[in-house]
Amino acid sequence: MNQLRQLCQERLTIMFNGKDRPFVAERLRQELDTVKTNGQIGAFENASEKVQQLKAQGVSCRLTGAGCCSLISYLMNFSGVDPTEHGLPYERFLQANSTGTIKFRFDANSHTNGSEEDFEAMLEEASCDVVNFQQSTSLSAIPCLVAQEIRQTDSDFDLTSIPLNDAAAFEILQSRDVEGISQCEGDSIRSLLPVLKPSCLTDIAAITGIQLGKIHEAGILDEYIYRGSKRKGQLSEGCCATEMLHETRGLILFQEQIMLIMNRVADIPMTDAYSFIKAVARRQWEQATTTKDWFIVQAVGNGVNEPEASRLFERIWDAATRAACMSHHLAEAVSTYQAAFLKAHFPNEFSRKLQIIQRRGTKTA
Repeated sequence: MNQLRQLCQERLTIMFNGKDRPFVAERLRQELDTVKTNGQIGAFENASEKVQQLKAQGVSCRLTGAGCCSLISYLMNFSGVDPTEHGLPYERFLQANSTGTIKFRFDANSHTNGSEEDFEAMLEEASCDVVNFQQSTSLSAIPCLVAQEIRQTDSDFDLTSIPLNDAAAFEILQSRDVEGISQCEGDSIRSLLPVLKPSCLTDIAAITGIQLGKIHEAGILDEYIYRGSKRKGQLSEGCCATEMLHETRGLILFQEQIMLIMNRVADIPMTDAYSFIKAVARRQWEQATTTKDWFIVQAVGNGVNEPEASRLFERIWDAATRAACMSHHLAEAVSTYQAAFLKAHFPNEFSRKLQIIQRRGTKTA
């Protein structure tokens, strides 16, 4: 535990400074205490060892899934998602797995010229009970491959250190010029990007979450577009959850948003909020109804009028039937943004890697 704590605290000093550091330090303390209580120290250490072994063999690894909501994952450089910036509750990953085996999911791609079969065998050998490595899709591998080429002339280039608010990158994502960018190549999403105009990581996560998941089937896309065009960023007028939903145009799109709303409006513990989401998904109506009664009583006790609390919970219940994992979609959004950044600022290197991948695909076909 001491080794994990020391590593995280050293990285925290490097990656955070100023007024945010005390808040982040407290979040780290809570996570480390949870990891220790749940017996998850070995999982983080095992994951770190496996990742380092693969990196030594010329493999890049990128954490996906709910594990990206952990600050420890971010400080250990597993993930490019800062959970404190996006309000991601660590309970979605650490506490949700407190009674079972915690599992990290990594996308990996090789920088060597070995065969695909050998690479797959390498990943299978590296995978274990707590870590699963899977090969990146061709397009999602492009950022790492381009970064590798850039480092041949600029050894200090670090893909994880690029600014996440670059205007040129978002200009690419607001256009139809998204060839080679993972998550954006389908005809439907390519036609939507100029309309939706993503301008931050959360926008990208929301767009892909809607388009690729059950959210799309629920007709949320039309509402998301309407709210953007009319600048209607509210859940409902005067709703106590409006501020928490500003980045998703007032819509509840993600499980983590449900957890935060239930916690902040009605003091429902994060773990119980996540249990409610799972109960709805499993059609365990009795448990879900009990949580509804609890939420309304607590919200009213916190000053919310009863009709508003009831309306809000109905929206929460509806969202729980199709909400996506925000941690996962933000991880994908980082990869998408990195590709757009590289296409904007290193077009020649990006084009060369894209052509190589396209040629490989043609040969495979």
